[in-house]
Amino acid sequence: MFKNHIIGMPLIGKNRELKFAIENYVYNRNTSNLNSLRDISKRIIRWNIKMQLHSLDIITIGTFCYPDPVTYTTILLGLVNRDYISEYSMFDTVFNITRGFNNLPAFSMTKWFGTNFHYFKPSKHPNYNFITSLNFINYEISLLSKLGLSNIKFSIIGPFTICLMIGFSSKNSISLLLSRYNLLLSKLLVLGIKYIQAEEPLFNDCLSKHSLQIYKYIYSRIDSRLKVIFTSYFSMLNANIKYINTYGLHIDIVNNNDIVNSKLIRHFKFLSFGIIPGNNVWISNFKRITTIFKSSDPNDIIFISPNCSFRHIPYDLNSETNKKLLPNIFLSFLVQKLSELVSIKNILNRNYLYKNIYIRNTILNKKFIKYSRSFINNSSHFSQRKKKRTKFDKLGIGLLPLTTIGSFPQTNRVRSLRKMLDSKQLSPSRYRDYIFDEIHNCYKFQYSNKVDLLTNGEIERNDMVQYFCKFLEGCLITNNGWVNSYCTRCVKPPIMYGGLTIKNFNNEYKYIKILNSINLKYIITGPITLTKWSYININLDISNVIFSISNSIRSIVLDVYNLGIRFIQIDEPAIVEFIDYYSLYYDYSYISSLIINSFRFCYSDVVDKNIQIHTHICYSRYSQNMVNLLKSMGFDKVSFESSRNLSHILDFVASNSLLKYFDIGFGLYDVHSSNVPSIAKLTSSVNLIINKVGFSNVWINPDCGLKTRSYKEVSLFLKNINYVLTNVRNKIRSSKNS
Repeated sequence: MFKNHIIGMPLIGKNRELKFAIENYVYNRNTSNLNSLRDISKRIIRWNIKMQLHSLDIITIGTFCYPDPVTYTTILLGLVNRDYISEYSMFDTVFNITRGFNNLPAFSMTKWFGTNFHYFKPSKHPNYNFITSLNFINYEISLLSKLGLSNIKFSIIGPFTICLMIGFSSKNSISLLLSRYNLLLSKLLVLGIKYIQAEEPLFNDCLSKHSLQIYKYIYSRIDSRLKVIFTSYFSMLNANIKYINTYGLHIDIVNNNDIVNSKLIRHFKFLSFGIIPGNNVWISNFKRITTIFKSSDPNDIIFISPNCSFRHIPYDLNSETNKKLLPNIFLSFLVQKLSELVSIKNILNRNYLYKNIYIRNTILNKKFIKYSRSFINNSSHFSQRKKKRTKFDKLGIGLLPLTTIGSFPQTNRVRSLRKMLDSKQLSPSRYRDYIFDEIHNCYKFQYSNKVDLLTNGEIERNDMVQYFCKFLEGCLITNNGWVNSYCTRCVKPPIMYGGLTIKNFNNEYKYIKILNSINLKYIITGPITLTKWSYININLDISNVIFSISNSIRSIVLDVYNLGIRFIQIDEPAIVEFIDYYSLYYDYSYISSLIINSFRFCYSDVVDKNIQIHTHICYSRYSQNMVNLLKSMGFDKVSFESSRNLSHILDFVASNSLLKYFDIGFGLYDVHSSNVPSIAKLTSSVNLIINKVGFSNVWINPDCGLKTRSYKEVSLFLKNINYVLTNVRNKIRSSKNS
């Protein structure tokens, strides 16, 4: 018999209600706004439970885990430096962690296992707080108790993953973690929770012996009175299954369906298979799923579910008003995937005729657009090119130049103009005139604040992926397909279904011509990032998608060069998560060749010109593979996100002599925090850079784009950093002359 359940639900709200409630409270912290925030949170919880009641055999709670499951779990366990804890509300504690508090820095942020969702990295600290309240968990349980429901599953990040993320290694620290976990589990047991969904994405077949020993130590001491379901996703797990001795197992078979018939899993009393992708918007392949289970024993109880949480996809396809969207037969958002789970369960239980569903999916496969393979074989072409690194004294830019990564604050005026355009209250031509004025103002703002290399006024780019994807044929932009990326930041990932050729981009060049400055940088989002941060048709070859996008970018690069622009930044912040995700399917050599060749192809028409190619990479991984990758991409300058780990990055740069191969921009302003670095802090950072790697070929910039900051904050940063750089430059020149 087949039953169903889910791993997790989104929490931002169908219309981003939580986002707006949080932002209202952050900017005006009063009791009324806090109560409103709590009410909206409860409304989202009720909706999540309601959707499960209609569809599922087990109800999962604990999925309202703002800002991310890791931070939420460490708060529940009391594994947060008590200086960050607010007695006023759980939300205030979260804001202290994510934004910084007084002189305390914000926690470091990184991507969640190859997705565009982020989490804040926990850390070891001797000053942990005591375990906190159960926050909204009591509310969830009270709702279900009133309905007389007992099949309740509580979702939490597992102790092994938390242990590795924090960096616990001694028995004392691991015992502290275990005591907090078991205390929490005992509270949940008293409240009537039946199952614990312990999410362990860090457990895989590549663990070291030491990590396996830690795992065995932890799980031999976990409170066994609750039925723990060991939950694995986004990783290959086969051989190490033999070490899992919990009551149940959930395993991702979207990426690993060979495990279904393995003898290693037969001893689990609760067996769950993640059969539909919770991180993609394409309808499930019913034929594949039913084939996987064709030999299952009808007397066995098997649970089916998405492979991961639904936090990675939009809420409801029916919310879309864009008539250009593909027919519903192609796409499946959260609400539709819940229906799929019901349909698949009924098919497997022989309650529905399989034939009808099979026909539906057969039609789907025939309608998918076939993709051109024109640009896949360019690797040899690039390897023969002679890379010429452009110096020209940085094309006229001097010592320790200051630049920005790209985007600038989104003002209320810009948001209002975009809303008027979308609602057709403003004509496209009139809108462009207004935006032209805003871009010109942005240009003047940079110039007056002594930015050495100006950007081309990204004032209108509400999202670095969506902005460029709207110029691609074969790419859809939804109206309401919002997905949470981090905190209140939401994005609308484009849906790529085929074609992918550039269209209607010429108007954008009009904005550049007026700027008329040699020290101007044009920003383009790179092919790897455009691919990774979009939903890709599962029937398309990923290399075809990437090289088709590269070809479109290539035409833009040539046009921009012909306009007189001599600095072009091709942003690739998603490289690390691209490697993480596609390592499930391909070996590293193939993945790295895609990254290198697609990037080089973007600027292949100007490779021998008097031009500098820049890039920006987030969450860099400090390994020899990354060193080789960076050296092979052929850019002249890379910007690193380094405000929270500057010393570590400088050691990485120095030990690999990276400044011999390309210029490096160090991010000294954490744009994800409202804290603007002081003159003293910036002076210390710049001196640290000079002491560790010198000043030749060094640039200074913020960590990332400035979209989420205010002009007041950006002005203060530029004022402070200019003061520091002026003093440092004068000292360097004086020492040269003496």
